[in-house]
Amino acid sequence: MSSLPAAFLPRGVAPSALLLLLALGCGKAPLTQAAAADQTASTSTRVDIDAKQFQILMTKNDSVVLDMSTPREWALGRIPNATTINLHDPGFRDKIQELTKDKAILVYCASGRRSVTASTRLLAVGFTRVYN
Repeated sequence: MSSLPAAFLPRGVAPSALLLLLALGCGKAPLTQAAAADQTASTSTRVDIDAKQFQILMTKNDSVVLDMSTPREWALGRIPNATTINLHDPGFRDKIQELTKDKAILVYCASGRRSVTASTRLLAVGFTRVYN
């Protein structure tokens, strides 16, 4: 897919494979693009979005990309400027509380399981704009 910048792609991974990976990682049906963009700060639920919506939201200045990949996955490739926090790190809760709560948090991982768990934990400590 020519719409993805080369820096967005992990080494040796086809663009379509990465987008499929992001899209399949979600457990719920994605919102429409307009609905995802209109989510307000008063909402305190995880919003599952597809890869295209994720890519659009990550270009906005009011978002933080949170990478829940394992160290092995991270070594294979990552989204530039993403914040990586290990879900199984004993200090995970402290580390997520260092993130700014006034920005949208875009959470992803390879399988979708860690991102769902991380999203739940983000909501539990007061984050309101969490996208998976």
